[in-house]
Amino acid sequence: MNYTKPNASGGDDFTPPASNCGQWSIWSVQRNLPYSGQVGGGLGASHNYLALVNPRGEVQGEIHGKPSDHFAMLGADDGNYLQARTFGGNDYNKDTSITQAQPVFSGTQDDMADKFQSGFNSAAGALDNKGTLYNGASLLDGRDTLNSNSVWYTALNGMGHPDADTLANGAFSAPGSTNNLWSTSSNNAAFQNGGDPNRSPNPAYDLTLPASAAAASPGPSCPVGGASGNLDGILPADGSLNGSLLTGFNTDRPEPDDPETQFVNDAEGANLDSPAQYGPIVDNLNMAPASTLLTSDTLDAA
Repeated sequence: MNYTKPNASGGDDFTPPASNCGQWSIWSVQRNLPYSGQVGGGLGASHNYLALVNPRGEVQGEIHGKPSDHFAMLGADDGNYLQARTFGGNDYNKDTSITQAQPVFSGTQDDMADKFQSGFNSAAGALDNKGTLYNGASLLDGRDTLNSNSVWYTALNGMGHPDADTLANGAFSAPGSTNNLWSTSSNNAAFQNGGDPNRSPNPAYDLTLPASAAAASPGPSCPVGGASGNLDGILPADGSLNGSLLTGFNTDRPEPDDPETQFVNDAEGANLDSPAQYGPIVDNLNMAPASTLLTSDTLDAA
């Protein structure tokens, strides 16, 4: 399943394709940052987030990291906390352009909803555990960068993605994209020293899908091979074999002088009650001599 970037001026709506076989999915999406001179500027920074998508290709929710007060870089400001937040489809940073998007999970509605909730809970739990302050980028030490991409990476790990590091260091590489909020040290001195009286817990989130999403049409029938998708695009959805796995195989009968043809022809015309008829067939295939074959006499004796 591939994402085709829409032709849009200014901002892009994230419009993933419908599922081939009625599956829900979770996508990793990357947008640019328009804050020239701040987080974006000459750093080439990007904003990663996760989107829950129903079989019709409709975004049902997004997990973003954001500052509680203002965007900042080159240091964390007291009282400006990093948060994990959820939004509806294309409701946050919608005036920015999409630079990358790919599905990272697919499955049933319940499985995808559970993963999405687990990802959010993991990121929010880490932020509450560390009292993390927002630091959009650091020119000196990337470990100090704790931002939206850190929330993305922590949530992706919380969902159980087996190859989050490859995504974080590859297509979705960005400042903070390899910083797991559970394993990084707190950058909030007040929180470390007994508590930050100005900080409130990360806003809670309890995923509730509208009835229209829960009852969404599953779309076209899944191709032969089932929902795992390992045969998607190989066998057509109508169950025919036209242009599928048989393509490229030689299904013609062998040439007349081929031993296989001789075997077929002899077998088709052979009198199976007469053991002598087996001899030419066996010899043509370089099999055991006809004398070793069971005859009606040996069968009767048995």
